Amino acid sequence: IVSIALDGTVAGSFQPPGVVPPGGARLVSGADDLRLLYVANCGATLSNFCLMWQRMSSTGAALSSPILIDGSPTAGLLPDSAVAMGADSYLSFAAAGWSSTLVHLASDGSIAGDSSVIAKGASAHAVIVRQGSNLVAGWTETDGSRIEVAKLAP
Repeated sequence: IVSIALDGTVAGSFQPPGVVPPGGARLVSGADDLRLLYVANCGATLSNFCLMWQRMSSTGAALSSPILIDGSPTAGLLPDSAVAMGADSYLSFAAAGWSSTLVHLASDGSIAGDSSVIAKGASAHAVIVRQGSNLVAGWTETDGSRIEVAKLAP
């Protein structure tokens, strides 16, 4: 993880302790702390992947133990995007049937409620951003015919 100052210089960097993400990693944007999501090997075989969540300080110190994100229809996959709203986090996933879903993580890393479908049909890989107290999702149709945007109220 590299911290970049407003002038573009590298302000610091660190390797998260104990994290070896064979399936990639993603930071939750918009949080005061660092919230790291990463795909880990959680089984006896090299292909038993799961999604983990961990809070860290800006210097790399662990602020929480790694937490297994379980119960999501997309457990084990890296989200397309992740956004903080206060202490909670919202993740967008490409789900079965090429629909995009929104998953709400509580401040302790647990899934709050059921996942919500953002858009059905050929709309995989929606990216979410924060706009005031709402979220906005954007995606393209898989055939590239149009761009769609939706305002989401968490």
